[in-house]
Amino acid sequence: MAWWAHPPVVHRGAWRLCYRFVFNKRSAYWHGNEDQYDWNKGGGIGAFRRMDNMCMVAWRYVDGLFEVGPYWHPDGAAAMRRRGESGRVMPEDVGLVLPILPDEVLYVRITAVPGEPYRMLLWDTSDEHDITCEGTCCPSLSREVSAWFGGTSMPKKVVRYHRERKAEKI
Repeated sequence: MAWWAHPPVVHRGAWRLCYRFVFNKRSAYWHGNEDQYDWNKGGGIGAFRRMDNMCMVAWRYVDGLFEVGPYWHPDGAAAMRRRGESGRVMPEDVGLVLPILPDEVLYVRITAVPGEPYRMLLWDTSDEHDITCEGTCCPSLSREVSAWFGGTSMPKKVVRYHRERKAEKI
């Protein structure tokens, strides 16, 4: 289930989207079922007209920690889903699930250069991870992807986290 925070912001050419996230006790939620392990999206970059060919930062709350990682839909993901494939790459698929403590600051930078795969840089106080989103290809027109809560269950309370975002041409 998704609901959109704002209409898409469209960009032409090369640009990057920078985020600063802080999760705290008000960000924690408990489903008590398999939806606890679904990934929520904190925002990202995608193709202007399609729901595939996008790169997003994903997060969830599991076992008292927040987990964050890269999440993307390769170019042609809709065709993959028609063939019975998942059509998405999740943090576990690339071996990058970052545990984040409450009130720890996480920085994310997603870079979009037309004709190249999206790139994501995630870093906190101790680690830095540079990821190439294999299978994606940034078009000349791309857009910001809004944040949304994943899974089929809505949280039993309002979930809040701090997110600062800045888009810039490169």
